Amino acid sequence: MPLPYIFQNLEKGERRVLRNLSIAVASFLLICLITQIFTGAGKPEEIAEEIPLPASGLESQDNFVFRPRFETIDGEFSAGCAFVTLTPFSDKPIVLTALHLLGPAGGYYQQLESDTLRSTLAGLSLREIFTDELMTDFPVSALEIDDTAPLGQTVNSLAGDVAAFRIETRDGIPVEPAPLATGNTPLSVGSPLSLVYRVQGSEERLHKATIIEVKDKLFVYNFETKEELKLLGAAGAPLLNEAGEVAAIHLGGGHQNGRTFGLATPVSLFRSRLEVACRAPVQVSPKTQATASVSPQSTPNDGAP
Repeated sequence: MPLPYIFQNLEKGERRVLRNLSIAVASFLLICLITQIFTGAGKPEEIAEEIPLPASGLESQDNFVFRPRFETIDGEFSAGCAFVTLTPFSDKPIVLTALHLLGPAGGYYQQLESDTLRSTLAGLSLREIFTDELMTDFPVSALEIDDTAPLGQTVNSLAGDVAAFRIETRDGIPVEPAPLATGNTPLSVGSPLSLVYRVQGSEERLHKATIIEVKDKLFVYNFETKEELKLLGAAGAPLLNEAGEVAAIHLGGGHQNGRTFGLATPVSLFRSRLEVACRAPVQVSPKTQATASVSPQSTPNDGAP
């Protein structure tokens, strides 16, 4: 039956109700259309750029551990290892190493302290430990971490043996930071660790160990291998937990009863103080060398423990 005849068969009141209903539906659709036009609804949503999370240190060790070369106002020297990490409280990579390397143990004429790094450091270059690729010419900031102390003085230290530098720009710098341990999985005697290091005569990059003691705020651990590991120059290298997070900084070690052991500063000891240092204003170190005021030792020491 044609539509007009349907309306003719309706009572006058019914036609009025139907007309009002049609007007209401049309008004609603018109309002929806206007809303879409002014609010942009229906347009493709913009996808927010996500900052990629750092890879687990167990998954990849490329561009993660380096041989550092420190440029100071009194000269240059190389010592030990350093590694790059990312933290929730810094959007820029952090270079961590052992503080005692910035002193006679690393070939410098005096022991630098956390509060003197900023005025002493003029630059930092990194050489990838596995590929020997050199990275240089990037600005860094020395971070002042309270209550640090070099190995041998850590008994009264609340933050342990650690030094930190922030890479202010990573443009063109191929670094693959590993995450810093959060402390959600605390370590104790019996906990496994993995040292990331290039051991002479070995192709392995991860060297498994087990914590055997926590003494004077330091981890003491034995390596699983029964062969003696040549860890000369390993100070400052990272130790990973089972999640691939950096859990400690290797400081040194030795051989005893046919086993290789090591000592390390736990991340849990300095993490909160590192956060404070990252949030404080810092001065970017110039990538130029100032005139030396005192002559340091002339021979760089790459063989620090």
